[in-house]
Amino acid sequence: MFYSYVDMSSDNGNGDVIIKNVRIYDKLDMILSYTTAISNEANEGWWLLQPIIGNEFITYYLGSNGLERFENQESSLNFTRDYSSSAGTAKFSPDGKKLALYNYNDQLHIYDFDRSTGLISGHQKVEIYPQDSIDRSLLNFASVEWSPNSRYIYCASYLKLHQFDTWESNPQEGVRHIADYNGTLDPFPTELFLMAQGPDCKIYMTPKNGSYSLHVINKPDELGKACDFVQNAIKLPNSNSGTLPNFPRFRVDEDKKCDPTITSLFGETVYYRREIEVFPNPSNGVFQIKIPEVHRSGTFIVSNTEGKTLVQKQVNWSVLEEIDISTFPSGRYNIEFYPDDQHEKIYYGKQVIKI
Repeated sequence: MFYSYVDMSSDNGNGDVIIKNVRIYDKLDMILSYTTAISNEANEGWWLLQPIIGNEFITYYLGSNGLERFENQESSLNFTRDYSSSAGTAKFSPDGKKLALYNYNDQLHIYDFDRSTGLISGHQKVEIYPQDSIDRSLLNFASVEWSPNSRYIYCASYLKLHQFDTWESNPQEGVRHIADYNGTLDPFPTELFLMAQGPDCKIYMTPKNGSYSLHVINKPDELGKACDFVQNAIKLPNSNSGTLPNFPRFRVDEDKKCDPTITSLFGETVYYRREIEVFPNPSNGVFQIKIPEVHRSGTFIVSNTEGKTLVQKQVNWSVLEEIDISTFPSGRYNIEFYPDDQHEKIYYGKQVIKI
């Protein structure tokens, strides 16, 4: 583990790196991908927690005196290099009262957290999967994220997304299956991977492989499938290869943890994806597409998994439209419908199989 120091008063306020890559932890027992941070109760510094091989967290405090090392804390969980490292993530709850850690093999672990002391306590294990169903031969990359209201915990593990309700008196009854990976290629498989809560109150998820889309949980404060999880929901201008920033938990002491009125941070139009009904699928290349009732006019685009447009078709006041790609090679294709009326900045899409 290393740190660097940036003096933001240098270079006319643009900042300059004064100290770079100073080693603060030189042992080789860190469990990769779980580093997480949150401000202390007085908002004068930051707590940083990091699990290590065995059953401990290392704890640092970054304040006015620099970086201080505290005593290791008992994790009540045995971390291993083979099954824990680089396999999951850890996140503080938006209200700062809890810490959640999740990976497929070790399952979900929740701790109470004291922001005044940096101490964890009250360990609780939740089985997202029945323990006897865990296949340790699988390399299931996973991640965890909280809902803005700090009630729900989302656990993504490769092919499945689950929600855990922390208000349930019986923990195992709080586990709900939300969705399975839908098989989309964009152009590679878009399995469920890293999650991060956005400033617009949505949870964004990047696939493990490079892709041109992000998955989105639109209403993470809602119970069960009402959370509105949409796969491949946002089209990206460039390929993103399995990464999202690992931010500290911000806005802990603010009444509003996020702002749902934010619609775009990109400086350009961002389209949000919704499913469209296509049948039969698979087919020999002739597909019937049911156009949503609220949008009768728009443009159909058929593209291959590399993103190349193969067919573009304008439709007006249609209910059911036919797309014929029977002359194209067998494989997967994306059918997308962009309504002329774009007040909501959405598009409808479906990946189809031509046999």
